[in-house]
Amino acid sequence: MRITRLALQDFRNHKETVLELDGRHVCLFGANGAGKTNLLEAVSMLGPGKGLRAAALPALVRMNGDDKASGWALSANVDDDGLNRRIQIGLENTPDGRSKRVAKLDDAPVATIPPPGARRSRTSGRERLPSGRTVACSDE
Repeated sequence: MRITRLALQDFRNHKETVLELDGRHVCLFGANGAGKTNLLEAVSMLGPGKGLRAAALPALVRMNGDDKASGWALSANVDDDGLNRRIQIGLENTPDGRSKRVAKLDDAPVATIPPPGARRSRTSGRERLPSGRTVACSDE
C-alpha cells in the first residue's frame, strides 16, 4: 500500500497542504518548525490509534495567533495493490462542545479503522482487537 496523495487542512501548522506522490522515496527537509514532523503525524492519524504524538484531537487544530481554525481534516489517496482507496479523517465538533474523530473510507462513514488483527463479530457488529478490547463498527 502506498500513499499517492496527501491533503491537510488546518492541521497543526498546515493551513492547506497537498502532496502529490509518485511512488519515489520522499525526503523532508526544512527549518525547525516548518512542519516536517506534522506531515508524519498526519500520516500516522490515517490508521488506528492516537497518532505519532498521541495528542488530544483539539490540539491538532491549526493556530496562528488569533486565527484559530474550528477543526482539521486529512485525506489520503492510497494504492492498495492496484485498488485506489480514499481515507478521510477529521475533527468534528458536537453541539455540546465536545469533539470527536470522524473517519470515511471511500466516502462512506466508518465508526473506526480497525487495526491489523482485529476480528469482527457477525452478531454484534463489533471489532475485537488483539488486546481483547472491542469497538463498535459501522457498515454504512
